[in-house]
Amino acid sequence: MGEAKRRGSRDQRVAGASALIPTPESVRDNMGFPETCKFIGYVVHLPDSDEFLARATEPQPGVLLYQYAATPGLAKVYPQHHTASKVANGIQKHRTVVAFLFDHGTQWLVGFTDPETEPQS
Repeated sequence: MGEAKRRGSRDQRVAGASALIPTPESVRDNMGFPETCKFIGYVVHLPDSDEFLARATEPQPGVLLYQYAATPGLAKVYPQHHTASKVANGIQKHRTVVAFLFDHGTQWLVGFTDPETEPQS
């Protein structure tokens, strides 16, 4: 019982976890993207293969199918970070990170919170 009290209420834990996630604006600024970029949502990125999760389905209990895309324009976009994070954590065979997707007119820009997860050119 003492451990539960130390961690705080569910609302306090959720608020604490949300505070660790940077805002899209701060990611845009840190990555050096123009202010005209529009934040679209969150995508699941596979940094080792530089691919993006395009689709995740469970056709029957215990069977998970993942499809990957080579471009961020084909990626599945999640409106909330925690939803993308939950899907990313479910992918066990590949290293995954949740990235921020921005629209810059004719270009998609992908923002990362950790420089080590950025794709290498």
